[in-house]
Amino acid sequence: MQFLIRYILISLFTVQASWATATGVQEFDDKVHREITELFQQIKITMSSQNYAKEKFAQYLKEHVIFSRDNAPLIGRAAERAIQVPEIYNELMRNFKEESGVGQPMSHYEMYKRGVLELEITVDSDVYSYAMEKLTQAFDKILEFGSLSAIVGAFYVSEVVAIPELEVMQDVVYSYAQNTNKTVSPSGLLQLYYDIHLNGAEQSHQDELGKFVKEYEAYGLNLQEIKEGGEIALKAMKDWWLDIQSCEENLTKIHDPAIYP
Repeated sequence: MQFLIRYILISLFTVQASWATATGVQEFDDKVHREITELFQQIKITMSSQNYAKEKFAQYLKEHVIFSRDNAPLIGRAAERAIQVPEIYNELMRNFKEESGVGQPMSHYEMYKRGVLELEITVDSDVYSYAMEKLTQAFDKILEFGSLSAIVGAFYVSEVVAIPELEVMQDVVYSYAQNTNKTVSPSGLLQLYYDIHLNGAEQSHQDELGKFVKEYEAYGLNLQEIKEGGEIALKAMKDWWLDIQSCEENLTKIHDPAIYP
């Protein structure tokens, strides 16, 4: 575990040259969208070209449900770091309250967790993979050591990732349901979870954070640090998907600390 922490600390502040030389906001934004599009295109190809066992689809769903649990407090911490910039604070707090279910019957995590019960998938809230641990630790370090600019860059990238990721996970849900002769209720919690996020919520958060990126000077942000935070977040999210895929043949490996010494 000590090696893992040292590795994360080193990799967090190592920026790939291709990103570091992206001189303008538009070039940065183009790179973000292009790399994310390529990532999820490849994920879709991989899923469609293999005979996926139901256990593999179930593992993807469990990981994503746990991510929804960890995502809200990370956004809340980001909002706290932005307290001196009201516009950024208000946007991050709006997102945090939505994910946490403030004023609603339940949090989005509880909605998702209960929703996958339609597929007879039970998520143990106290167990998650080392792949997920790596992802959350990356965001932890940004929030602890990064500037507000880096935090905005990281959470902007996470919002750009959110829509194609949710689309892939919705495909996983229907593939799993088909493979197990289950039915996803169009009025149930699982479909509601995807509808909320894919019918405007995620796009709204992406647009608002994107405004702070594109008008960074007006909010006292530093473009280079925005790019650095974005690169850290994108690498962490790519690694998460790759780590899950690398453990597919033996799903017990995903909980094996020897895989991440």
